[in-house]
Amino acid sequence: MNKRVMFSVILILAVVLAGCGVKQEQKEMYNSNQAIAGSGDSYSYGNRSGEVTAESADIEFTKFYGSDTIWTIEAEQDNKVNIEYQQRLKDGKFKIVLITPDGDVQVVAENSTEGETELILPKGKNVVKFVGRGGDGTVHAGLTSSGDLPVTVVNAGGMVE
Repeated sequence: MNKRVMFSVILILAVVLAGCGVKQEQKEMYNSNQAIAGSGDSYSYGNRSGEVTAESADIEFTKFYGSDTIWTIEAEQDNKVNIEYQQRLKDGKFKIVLITPDGDVQVVAENSTEGETELILPKGKNVVKFVGRGGDGTVHAGLTSSGDLPVTVVNAGGMVE
């Protein structure tokens, strides 16, 4: 190959690969409630597979950085929901959080753990997010409520189902 073609190929590869990295804001988000509570998501996965429904999320992930909205729950009045969880981490950090309509961030579960907890949902839009910093592992989370709460599933592409 001549030098001009080789230079062009290297330049194109450098540009493509530069856009595929983890942003600094995603690396720093884990410890910033203000960034986690922000209206949008900013995340990067090395790999993500699994399924999210209105009742449960079963995800296997690698190199997860940032915050990823899993569910939004619109409460017409103050309500309660139970969330059971099982998280297994091989590396990095991972947590499940609830963001209330006033922007308060509550940690539901962090790192490798399992259990169940009752969440108080204030009236308005409540959001459940996964937050990671270099996390590699699996998570199962299940939602149950005594009432009829509308749960919106948000998948990894940011699309509402």
